[in-house]
Amino acid sequence: MSEETDTEKKLSCVKQTAVDTLNEKLNELYIYRDHYFEKHSLDKADQKNSDVENEMKNTLKLFETLKENAEQENKTMYLYMKGRALNVMPQYSKEAEEVLSRAVKLDPKHVDAWNELGDCYWKKDDIEEAKNCFSGALFHV
Repeated sequence: MSEETDTEKKLSCVKQTAVDTLNEKLNELYIYRDHYFEKHSLDKADQKNSDVENEMKNTLKLFETLKENAEQENKTMYLYMKGRALNVMPQYSKEAEEVLSRAVKLDPKHVDAWNELGDCYWKKDDIEEAKNCFSGALFHV
């Protein structure tokens, strides 16, 4: 049994895939939104949505930069994560709906994509479609 040297371990950590990089950025976006008031005073409450929207736009720029590599690695995951980034805002996003719909069409067993699409429809006040998506997710659990 061979053990990795410290250098090999460091190199394997550096070899991060495009999907991994985008997933990290997406997690940072949601942490920024969900923990906004841990770093900002309540005086900035009226700025939260615009600040989150700016973070979303920065995240989406990285998605466009890494699109080709990420789609080659896992197109469904790329679409799901992009849709999730677009769905970070409290209001409905038509683009999020379109991207998430493509993700579930590519992989109908992708439970997280179904749930995110259901959340998107919920924001649209399309309760019947939201229910269908959540049921679709449960069907594949």
